[in-house]
Amino acid sequence: MPLLITDSGLGGLSLLGRLTVELESIRIGKPEMGMNIIYVNAVPRDKYGYNDMDSREERIKVFNGLLEQVEQRFDPKQIYVACGSLSALLNQIPFVLKHPEKVEGIDKIGHKLLNEAMQRNPSAPVYVFATPTTVSEGLYNISRIFKRNKPSVYIEQPCPGLASMISSDLEKKVVQDEVFECCKQALACSESALHQNPNEGPIVFLGCTHFSFRSDCFKEAFAELGFPEISLLDPVPEAANKLIQEHRLQKQEGGIQIQFISPYRLPELEQKTISALLNQISPQTAQAFLNGSVLPGLVL
Repeated sequence: MPLLITDSGLGGLSLLGRLTVELESIRIGKPEMGMNIIYVNAVPRDKYGYNDMDSREERIKVFNGLLEQVEQRFDPKQIYVACGSLSALLNQIPFVLKHPEKVEGIDKIGHKLLNEAMQRNPSAPVYVFATPTTVSEGLYNISRIFKRNKPSVYIEQPCPGLASMISSDLEKKVVQDEVFECCKQALACSESALHQNPNEGPIVFLGCTHFSFRSDCFKEAFAELGFPEISLLDPVPEAANKLIQEHRLQKQEGGIQIQFISPYRLPELEQKTISALLNQISPQTAQAFLNGSVLPGLVL
């Protein structure tokens, strides 16, 4: 039974790439061991993702339909939702309510990282960067994460369009400019509080797996804005470690087998950009991505 990773787009491939690297490291000296992993792009069609849908009801209906399809076609051992926008909906998805033990969202890792960071540095300002849907759904809302000892500065900054820019900006310049503007806006919301605690390095949380591909842009932006020392929280490496602990290698021919599946053919620029980003992490994952399959019937 395979492990299935899904996302409302391609950001979760940053997780798959890191997971593959770690698994191959574990396989050294154990060539007979392996694992089957399937990655499913949950976006129904090009230029129409979950952040473009008019209502929560539509997002729930579309994602529930996809989960039903992948269960029927692939019978996965676990479905890991490497997406904040979709993780925010899991407690309302009929498939998840029927199979709660089978589906898990990346938000649990995010909550854990934020709590641990605040325990280490309780007076630090916190900045959460995520998609508009993740922010509006309150996935990383301060009251949802911190039951007590809440940070005095906690800013949730929506970054509309940034995930799509990361998927199509091969040279990174457009992404750098957009990240800088998002960081500038977030800091402007807490300017007076920052002056009161000028020595506290900000905690910067990446609430979208796409952002993991360009985490360096957030470090550069904060440095340019006067904060060279930040605590960057990226759930992707932690999620990869969690999956490694929960899914042991099995005896099988072929080693680590990866399938990439999308309901539609990806635009050429998106393929080039994501494969280049993936190649920096895991050439094996990049090749599996380029060799992926199109299954239109996944989204009904």
